[in-house]
Amino acid sequence: RIAGADHQPVVDVAWIIDRSVDAAVAAQLREAATTVGAERDKNQATLDAAPFPMWRRDAGMALIWCNAAYAQAVGSTPDRIIADQRELLAGPQGGRGIAQRAVAGKAAISEPRHVVIAGARRRVQITETPVPGGELVGIARDITEVEEAQTTLARHMAAHGEVLESMASAIAIYAA
Repeated sequence: RIAGADHQPVVDVAWIIDRSVDAAVAAQLREAATTVGAERDKNQATLDAAPFPMWRRDAGMALIWCNAAYAQAVGSTPDRIIADQRELLAGPQGGRGIAQRAVAGKAAISEPRHVVIAGARRRVQITETPVPGGELVGIARDITEVEEAQTTLARHMAAHGEVLESMASAIAIYAA
C-alpha cells in the first residue's frame, strides 16, 4: 500500500518476481560470459603468435592493446606498455605521427623506419590503419633483409661500374 501526503492509501501495489526466470537468465548470461571470455583468450593467443608487433590505438591515439611481439620489441609487458604508453617509435614523427596522418587521410599509412629491437638496429615497415569506431590498428613488419639486399646490390653494381670504367680496353655492352 502506497500512501499519499495525507497518509491515506492511494494505490495498492503487488510485485511478483518469478525467480526461476531470473535464475535461468542469470545462467544464460554466465554461460555467454564464459564463451565470450574463452573466445577472447583464443583471439589473444592467436595475435600473440604473430611474429611481428601489432597494436591498437583509441581515437585519442593512446595505445590500448599490443601483442607479445610488440612487448618483446619494446622490452616490457603489455600492461606496462599500455600504462606507460611506450611507443615502438618515439618522437613526433614516430608511431603517433603516422597514426595522426592515417586518421587525417582516412586511409592506411605505411612508412619504413629504423628502430632498435633487442639491441639491434632494424628497418621496419610501420602501418597504421583506421578502423570503424575511431580506433587504429598498427603493425610493424621487419624489412631489414630487404634493405640489406638493396644495399648489397647497389654496392655490387657500383663495383662492376668501377671495373668497367678502369679497363684500358674498349668495351661495348649490347642488349639482346
